[in-house]
Amino acid sequence: MGNGRHPAKHSNYGFQTGRGLELLDVFARPRLARFLDPELRDEVLAFLDGFGAFFAPTIAVTDCSDPKDNKCLELALAAGADTIISGDAHLLVLHPWRGARIVRPAEYLGAAGIPGPGPTV
Repeated sequence: MGNGRHPAKHSNYGFQTGRGLELLDVFARPRLARFLDPELRDEVLAFLDGFGAFFAPTIAVTDCSDPKDNKCLELALAAGADTIISGDAHLLVLHPWRGARIVRPAEYLGAAGIPGPGPTV
């Protein structure tokens, strides 16, 4: 989720309270840990800690056809997000949602002038 006019330049990224611990747990799982460079893991966690803000949603949302995706909407609402970045079709069809844009990652990065990945072979 971004919040600001210039994606990736002046954005705040919102995370749900408690998700940081969940992320640490996921990163430590043996099945994933063997593929994840420890330095990269630490870098990702430092980024989240330094640039992220944590929110505890207090309003339940049931607007999405996929109940699991409502957590994302609850977080966006709690954070006052103006942009939700997702490739999930269940969320994308809600664009715009309560005043927030819902865009694919490539669209968000393109708006920031960051090129997407090249063609896959």
